[in-house]
Amino acid sequence: MAALSRFASLLRRRPATLPAALERAARRWPERDAFVNDEQRLSFAELRRRARVAASELARRGVARGERFALLLPNRLEWIVGFLAAAELGAVLVPLDTFYQPPELARAMRDCDVATLLCDDALLARVREGSIEDDALRVVLADELASWQQGDEAPPATSRPDDDLLYIRTSGSTGIPKGILMSQRRALAVAHAWRRFAPPTPDERCFSLAPLFRSPTLLGAALAGIYYGVSMILPASFTPAAVWQQIAHHRATIFHANPFHFAALADDESARDEHGVAPRLRAIYSTGNRLPPPVQKRFEQRFGVRVEERYGTSEVGAICKDGRPMRGVRIRIVDDEGRERPRGEVGEILVRTPLMATRYEGAPQASAEAFAGGWFHTGDMGRFEDDGRLRIVSRKKTAVEIGGRRVYADVVLRALRAHPDVVDAVVLREQHPDASATLRAVVVPRQGATLAAETIAEHCRARLSRHAVPAHIEIREELPRSWKTVEDAAQLDYPRWGEA
Repeated sequence: MAALSRFASLLRRRPATLPAALERAARRWPERDAFVNDEQRLSFAELRRRARVAASELARRGVARGERFALLLPNRLEWIVGFLAAAELGAVLVPLDTFYQPPELARAMRDCDVATLLCDDALLARVREGSIEDDALRVVLADELASWQQGDEAPPATSRPDDDLLYIRTSGSTGIPKGILMSQRRALAVAHAWRRFAPPTPDERCFSLAPLFRSPTLLGAALAGIYYGVSMILPASFTPAAVWQQIAHHRATIFHANPFHFAALADDESARDEHGVAPRLRAIYSTGNRLPPPVQKRFEQRFGVRVEERYGTSEVGAICKDGRPMRGVRIRIVDDEGRERPRGEVGEILVRTPLMATRYEGAPQASAEAFAGGWFHTGDMGRFEDDGRLRIVSRKKTAVEIGGRRVYADVVLRALRAHPDVVDAVVLREQHPDASATLRAVVVPRQGATLAAETIAEHCRARLSRHAVPAHIEIREELPRSWKTVEDAAQLDYPRWGEA
């Protein structure tokens, strides 16, 4: 209760809605860069003006308070302007993963009850491929929004602190997407909590390769940046050879990226830091999935820096920095019966914070399981080390990390079994010496059917994100008995050649 009271006191002293935070930023730092996308830039004052002009046009097109407004774009300024414009109108923002394939997009749009979609031409084509032909769906193209630079500004927002702001889709440990609603007040409080990883300094500039549709980036970098006047640099694309030059060019002080980016920079010969940019950064953060220790070691040794890992979830927000729980965060390590595990022993990580969600929308059973006893059951397995740091060991169920992204064995398995000539299948993680991993699928065809690996691969590509398509596919007459459960498959490493 004391922690909750401190947060309540803090929130009374600061803006409690996103439009109010943007208004304050525009007054306090009018000429400071808010967002930079390659050579395009918006100051805080210009960002507020552009957001209000766009809000006026969106209102004219029918966007209204409380309806779902989805954003399906790579990192670009129109993502931010559209997000803030819809927030001015009181719409509920739904960030969508740009890696979704047509069937995944169709499900997401349906589950989230999207009324308006902001996207580009390429991603709109993918949406249409998913047979989404809803005449009631409003579509706003990013290039359209970019052209709304002049015009009437919408009246000042009337958003209330307890109005819904965000609908975040999260898969947790099961791979089945669920929705979390986040109010204006809670979103800004979570952004503030994320920012404690690196309390801002004057003239802070954050160079981020992580996608805006991921909640740690959106809340912990973009919204926190508006809150504290931090400039955020969003490169339009990721090229390892260009990263250090871009960071120097934009005078960044913080580097924020996913494990995938750190692996590429550690191993790509072209990613040379010839002018010693990396050691001059104030902080380098890994966010998203867990940073594999071998990747972290290679990156740190190559560039002479230290990478700090941030651990958090959409349900809870910020949890740990380098294994140290954030202020106001309580953590338990428990066994399958909910009993406390001694220090040094592995169990499931349970978390409680004043800012955590309490349920998934429209999913009472999943809510009861995930938030049982007032604690969020993360699905992560970990232990406390002797020095008090939390060490994350693995996922409890079916999640594996492929190419820096979380992939779920049960989702891949369902796609494999959906093929009419497949009677059984299993998904295995194949670990490589360089700490990367790929998926291997073993498929049993129906009697009399002739299956080729490429046929199965094509079938998967039509249904899964590219990271989730198995890199290797074997056709067998039967599966070993020990491979029958998804949980076993997700945790089972495929034997190296000659060791089977």
